Amino acid sequence: MTVLPAVLAMTSGRVPAQDKRSVMQRAVDCIAQVVTEKSRQILVGSIAVVIALIALVPTIDINDQYFEYFDHSLPIRPGTEFAMEHLTGPYVTSFSLESGEAQGVSDPEYLAAVEDFTEWLEGRPGVAHVNSFSHTMKRLNMNMHGDDPAFFEQPNSRELGAQYLLLYEMSLPYGLDVNDQINVDKSALRLDVTYGDVDVSTIEQETLAAEAWLREHGTPSMRSAKGTGPAMMFAKITRRNIASMMLGTGFGFLLISGILMFALRSVRMGIISLIPNVVPTLAAFGVWAMVVGEVGFAVSVIAGLSIGIIVDDTVHFLSKYNRARRQMSARAAVDHASGHRVHGRAHGPHRDVRPRGGLPPAACAPHRLGWRACAQPCPGVGAESCSPADSGQCELI
Repeated sequence: MTVLPAVLAMTSGRVPAQDKRSVMQRAVDCIAQVVTEKSRQILVGSIAVVIALIALVPTIDINDQYFEYFDHSLPIRPGTEFAMEHLTGPYVTSFSLESGEAQGVSDPEYLAAVEDFTEWLEGRPGVAHVNSFSHTMKRLNMNMHGDDPAFFEQPNSRELGAQYLLLYEMSLPYGLDVNDQINVDKSALRLDVTYGDVDVSTIEQETLAAEAWLREHGTPSMRSAKGTGPAMMFAKITRRNIASMMLGTGFGFLLISGILMFALRSVRMGIISLIPNVVPTLAAFGVWAMVVGEVGFAVSVIAGLSIGIIVDDTVHFLSKYNRARRQMSARAAVDHASGHRVHGRAHGPHRDVRPRGGLPPAACAPHRLGWRACAQPCPGVGAESCSPADSGQCELI
């Protein structure tokens, strides 16, 4: 803050004036000319395009496949993909099915309800496997009747089921038990549903459908069961991040707009600043909905990451426009502000932003859309607030 400016002032030479304008400067001048000449047409067209893009935002799906966080150079990524292709899926949802009483997992009525729920889940799309202890009880019943397939069914009494369960526990190798599937007092079973290569939104929908099935067809004690697992956890994290991002970013934009009202000494300019601040973010997500159609944990934080870039464009453009508008016409003020954004020394070089570190390309879209959104409302506002005769003395209020 102190040494570097002094060193640059002593060592930097004068920059020779350039007679020829760069391609970017000529392009920006052309854009500014078109915007000022056809401001109303462009404003109406922009509103229509923005509304169409914003209408696409609700169509974005939440899909956070967390194993894709890892690069292919790590063993977990190719291993998971091989398992998905040849074995089973990586996404598991678990249900804790209560029987309502201790030792209730041996009740035939309860086991019949668990079996019906298991068969319903096995027929659902995307389900690769259902791990249910009801299958184990059916195999035990068949094994105890000489492996007769006719007895591949649930035990017909609670006492018989309890004996099968005790026999199964005692036959397990040393150090193993059934506590990974049954709780200690034998009052609840754990049922695991494994999904293949499906979207997280599909898992959410199937989990909600399973919970609805339990409320309608399950026993009274299992009607309150909820599906849980890493896939559901990441989906909820992503949704909460998006909700927090929208709330925090919206509050930040309102706060920035209030600050601009005092900085620019214009309530109207402070309100107008909401357009180039908010619209680019929503429009960028609309474009993302058309191109990709889904968001994950990384994309959900784009608005928060790009707020500094968008606000930087807005502040520079509106401050230059507001200052020039007091001495120039609306068209000349837009030309001045647009030209300053291209060849201004203070903020020209660092505008070359590139996504790095795996950030999605959507991080650059709000900046590109934000610069265009800055220029469009200004000529119309200037034309309405000042007449050609007194354009040199007018001031936006």
